[in-house]
Amino acid sequence: MDYSKFHDARIDNQLATGTLVPDVVQLQTLQDFPRWKREGALLPYKPAGFSRVHPAFKDPDGAWTGIFVDAFSTVYNVDKSG
Repeated sequence: MDYSKFHDARIDNQLATGTLVPDVVQLQTLQDFPRWKREGALLPYKPAGFSRVHPAFKDPDGAWTGIFVDAFSTVYNVDKSG
């Protein structure tokens, strides 16, 4: 298991050398997917329930779909704050 920043570089290298291995890729971030779509490296696929995914978290043609959203925020105990 590795971080997305390493997996996406491996995928880019495999695309450049014609040696692509994965059929499905799940990364922590989505920023590579629009570029891979523009480059013609992704096939469209709309799984069951695709229409219920918020538009901001999917490609309208089905080239990629986010599967979860994480939010980071500051959490503190108001009883302990001064």
